Amino acid sequence: ARREELHLCEEDRSYLQAYVDGLNLERRQNIPVEFKILKIPFIEWTLADSLSLMKLMGFLGLAQTQLNAEKFVAQSLAKGVDYKVLRSLFHPNLPEKSPTDLALFPQINFDETIIPENYFFQSLPTLKNSNNWVTNSKKNSSGKTMMAFDPHLEVNRLPALWFEAVCYSGTDYSMGITLPGVPGFIMGRNAKLCFSFTYGFMDTFDYFIENIKDGLVSQEQTTAGLNHRKVIKKKKSGEEIIYHMFSTDRGPLEVAPDRISSQGKIKDGLYLSRSWSAEYNGSAQAIGVLRKLHLCQSTDEACELSKRLFISANWLFCDSEDNIAYQQSGYLPKRSQFSDGIIPLDASKERNHWQSYKDLDALIRIVNPPEGYLCTANNQIAGSIENKSIKLPMGSYRADQIKAFLEADDNHDHIKAKSMQSDLFSRQAESYLKVIENDIPDTPSGRLLKQWDYNYNEDSIAASLFETFLSLCYSKLISPIIGQKAWIELSQNTHFLADYYGLLDRILLNPQETDAICFYSREAAPVKEMAKQYLRESLFETLSSHPVATLKPWKQKQRFTFKHILLGDKVPKWLPLINAGPFHLSGSRATINQGNLYTHMGRVATFAPSYRFVSAISDHFAFTILPGGPSDRFWKESYKSEIKLWKNFQYKTLNSYIEED
Repeated sequence: ARREELHLCEEDRSYLQAYVDGLNLERRQNIPVEFKILKIPFIEWTLADSLSLMKLMGFLGLAQTQLNAEKFVAQSLAKGVDYKVLRSLFHPNLPEKSPTDLALFPQINFDETIIPENYFFQSLPTLKNSNNWVTNSKKNSSGKTMMAFDPHLEVNRLPALWFEAVCYSGTDYSMGITLPGVPGFIMGRNAKLCFSFTYGFMDTFDYFIENIKDGLVSQEQTTAGLNHRKVIKKKKSGEEIIYHMFSTDRGPLEVAPDRISSQGKIKDGLYLSRSWSAEYNGSAQAIGVLRKLHLCQSTDEACELSKRLFISANWLFCDSEDNIAYQQSGYLPKRSQFSDGIIPLDASKERNHWQSYKDLDALIRIVNPPEGYLCTANNQIAGSIENKSIKLPMGSYRADQIKAFLEADDNHDHIKAKSMQSDLFSRQAESYLKVIENDIPDTPSGRLLKQWDYNYNEDSIAASLFETFLSLCYSKLISPIIGQKAWIELSQNTHFLADYYGLLDRILLNPQETDAICFYSREAAPVKEMAKQYLRESLFETLSSHPVATLKPWKQKQRFTFKHILLGDKVPKWLPLINAGPFHLSGSRATINQGNLYTHMGRVATFAPSYRFVSAISDHFAFTILPGGPSDRFWKESYKSEIKLWKNFQYKTLNSYIEED
């Protein structure tokens, strides 16, 4: 971040410095009570702090998602998983033959820890499960363009992660959400433009296999130096913790502590280095985007600006001239012809290295489509297969449901947009149960599934039963491939299912002939029949082991508490009630109103709408709501004043207060 600080242009530096100065002035005058409780001394916030926060936002939970998928592939190959099975699972992204010698993978020294968990990392928003859509006058009953968005992230923390604001610049205004420490509006609107994004799942990441010998990196004709940095951190007790950070020209090296000698030297062997397209730049340019975005007056201007952002995003815009637009952003690597973008390549061969980055004009832009609307929900974007930008998107269920609503009629308005944001219908559940509807027995539990409307409301018992069935389907498919222990770890303590359930659904619902290898069937049969048999077996096992009397409504599985973002459960008894709950999440991973709850690293993690926003460009106000409140001070009523409204799908009106002539 300090290196990137040197690349700030004069205007961006002045802008960021003003933000930092104001932030530090307020923090000196009003030291947060939490800091006093934890005896944290005042530390100046710097330009580099904001730049590093931007970089963390782009990596943790976002680019990291692709990292985890590629790590899964590499570790599976190291454990002897059949390449054909992985090719089926990640269809159509892997080539018929591995571009890397499979004999290398068992020799790799893996570092199991990708990112250490701590409170600071938990506090950052990861926008990978979000919805947004825009409509023009053709689809909007108001005769003007309209936008709705609801970024999904971990909501079970207080204060609310987003800081809602209304700001003024001359006669114009800007309103929407900001993030403390990041100078600018992340999503929102001004008098002439609305803007928002969802995570784009662009493939900005690759692993490379590095051969380290005598502290040097082996190349085809020679050797190269290994970069080594020693970092010392001190605990409150004064104890020192020493980290040894290694990197090659590709990027940081993942090295387990037991592979580093007491002298700080790395042991010989094969390791993974990770290349992220925004590893060494991007934050400085992002400040310029943030400075200008909320001042843009047209979709063309906003598209040209937003495409420069290093974070992979699906941007949507609408303006007062009845224009709507989609713009892809992110630094897309120009890879070797031998790279599929998923399997780690041998870094000793120079031909495998990244060549550069694709021109920004190669990023996808869609302007004023004939349908009169645009929507994104972390799905595959039209044109992303051709430009090889998105390899592993999320399932399309939410996007398909949004499109169905928008195509239904041409009278889209505030009321319908709000209704869509509260929708609990699961196309995923419908798809599974339609395949086996004739196999569902006429029993009490079977009738629950037959009569279910596929809505994940809190009181639905059928939703709980279906989720038990689906979990068993996934287990039967994957655990024979990677082992039961690995499957439990993958499904219960990682984001894998939250991100990549679409990969498993494709095999179970729409298998190709090449997927037959994934089904351990004793009898030869058409692949679709083998997949259906898996579903039947899982259905009968679920129904037989879960009689109606033992079933609980969906809310019993979706219970969570809003906990203070820093203090968590360690709130001093003399403080007021600064946590809130318990509450229950409606929805599932595949509903527009996502309600994804699971345990991650021993704590409850939730993915749900962290902010709801609906606004027509002709209105100088927006309907919004936060899962928390506008204040971060726990003794104020506004600390959690909006939780009940958020829970009940209600909204407040956020006004611009601009007087019109």
